[in-house]
Amino acid sequence: MKYRSERKSRIAGFLIPLLIFLFSAAIPSACILIAVAYENDASGRTMKDGPHRVINGLALKQFMTSRQAPAVFGKYEFQKLRVLQGEGVVRPGWVHFDTSYQAGTRSGSFIWWIKEGGYTADEPELYASFRHFYDPTALNGSTYLTDHLETIDWYYQLLSNKVSKTALGQTFYPQVDARDWAISGPEREGIGRNEYCWERGLEAMHEAFAATDPVEKDRLFAKGWRALGETMHLVSDMTSPAHVRNDSHPGLAIGAYGFGETNSNVGLLKADPYDSYCSHYLVNQYAGGPVESSLQERIRAAKDPATLFDVIAAYTQENFFTPDTISGVDRLGRPVTNANGQRAYPSPKLRAADFQLDSGHYVKSINGRPVRMGHESWLLSTGWGSPQHAMKMTYPCVQDQTSILIPLAIAGCVKLADWYIPKVEVGLDSFDAEKGLLKGRVTHLNKDSAYASPLVFNSAEPPNFHLYMNDGLQNWDKIKLQVRSGEITADLGKLDVPEKASFVLILDIGGMRVRSEELKLGEESVLAYLKKAKAATFRLDGVYKHNRGGTEQHHEEYSFNRRDAEIQGWSWSGNSFEITWKKTYTNYGGVWEGATRTVRLSGSVTADGRTLSSCSLKVDTAFKDGPQEKSATLTGLNATVLMPEPSRPNFVCMYRGSGPRVASCVITTQTGTVRTVQTLSGEDSSTRAELEFFQ
Repeated sequence: MKYRSERKSRIAGFLIPLLIFLFSAAIPSACILIAVAYENDASGRTMKDGPHRVINGLALKQFMTSRQAPAVFGKYEFQKLRVLQGEGVVRPGWVHFDTSYQAGTRSGSFIWWIKEGGYTADEPELYASFRHFYDPTALNGSTYLTDHLETIDWYYQLLSNKVSKTALGQTFYPQVDARDWAISGPEREGIGRNEYCWERGLEAMHEAFAATDPVEKDRLFAKGWRALGETMHLVSDMTSPAHVRNDSHPGLAIGAYGFGETNSNVGLLKADPYDSYCSHYLVNQYAGGPVESSLQERIRAAKDPATLFDVIAAYTQENFFTPDTISGVDRLGRPVTNANGQRAYPSPKLRAADFQLDSGHYVKSINGRPVRMGHESWLLSTGWGSPQHAMKMTYPCVQDQTSILIPLAIAGCVKLADWYIPKVEVGLDSFDAEKGLLKGRVTHLNKDSAYASPLVFNSAEPPNFHLYMNDGLQNWDKIKLQVRSGEITADLGKLDVPEKASFVLILDIGGMRVRSEELKLGEESVLAYLKKAKAATFRLDGVYKHNRGGTEQHHEEYSFNRRDAEIQGWSWSGNSFEITWKKTYTNYGGVWEGATRTVRLSGSVTADGRTLSSCSLKVDTAFKDGPQEKSATLTGLNATVLMPEPSRPNFVCMYRGSGPRVASCVITTQTGTVRTVQTLSGEDSSTRAELEFFQ
């Protein structure tokens, strides 16, 4: 007997509309939403906590405290954060013009705005719910939600004039998937575009950095942080199985066995127990769990949010059921098909061999861990059953799903934060005692970030800052500080500055407190000595993977000396450097005879010179039988510095790093038509890199 019958169409076509008509007056309209992924708020609609706020907060904490966090964040302070005012949700509701829904001014730290974005992405709930589904395989013909909208529409017609077209003057069925809604936020049959999508968030950050009006600057930063939070919400939705398997899962069961059922496992359009059971308490319980190593590697390798959505959505879809999308073969060998009538997904599949008689669960191994996939219903165990009653999802099933999917949601949000949160350095360069002017700069390091061009910072009028001189906080009204186009100028004419003073500046940038390195008067900095260094050596060791299979331990080393005739250029601009070396080989014999090699080494260091912010090596060699190209990138390497002293007069600065601090190294060789590629990855813990400057 096949667990799917023709009477479903009769149920959907006749009984459901009839039952809806009979019961609509008695059923609270809010109960039948297309369910949002995870609950949107804590119980009692307190407008605090809730799974998405907690996921966003945990992701931020993990990002800022992980060993892989960019070194520049070591200068960020997260205590006593300034409050930003911007637009948020004052009162939740169904739709934008619902009398219960209200947007207005909210206030909070930048962390609060990111966490709150996890909540506001689902507001107003009905409008948002149609935009939070994404099927990366488009198995049923579309990547957006299509599951039984015509059936659900019958109910909404009675309430608010055709949900699929307009209700209260709005369109609800926009035919847009969660990935597009999160990234570009197109209008698509709606009341407007998504003002808090990824791309508009980046625009807001550019505008906020440049703005000088304090109110407008804070409003733009609040918008930018909220946009990050809302995008994090949508990538977390990709770990909710119903949202990647075209399962509309209304918040009230609709179907042949009783319209108005409160049991989420009854009906042909069941509610999703994962959404219902996965509270913020469960999120906290499983947040520290591991992410499968191969999956974590795919997340780290993602180059943009679209790829990240695909990776996470595909994993969730391939490994987990929803109550309406269980298919396969039951323990008695009978076929089971999707209860909602949609096409069955190729994975996972119900298998007789996975059934455990003692518990009634079907158990599958995912990454070596037993996961309860579904539970046989009592009716089925007694020989009765229907497509709607064949299987159900129990709380233990949700616990097992959560233990895998919550860490995945957090990992996805960490990746978004890494791309989005600006990596900013505040540097103090000099003090002109005659003029009383302290100068420095604000530098945005946009390499490997979401920003195509660097953010350029202007301070507000008046600016938000703290200046310490000799460890003492100075009275701000005695200092005239301004930042324009990233250049810091502070007039300290009203301060009594001693000859050997030291300065530390803390700038407020979007509610973040960013600390400069200490500038000490009367002694040369590491950066000053770096600029006078006469030699440099670049070393890289690791295991290279060959494009034709196999691996090879390899060592790369390049030495530069300012006095060498091959040096074409050796220059510093601010805290950025570039060295070019070129040589043509003569009287060498073999493949090197007549070959020309050009080596370019470039990068930047922090204002104090103690961290290598970025570094790029490019080697081009022209052999007679073809070219060879090599490239390597490093980031965030910390330095061991030996400053000159009487017993050791030479300056040495060694930047060392391993693993993720080495982004990549690629050697490409073209010999005739044969192209060979060898790749080294920083994901390999054996990778080691060094850059040394010395006299």
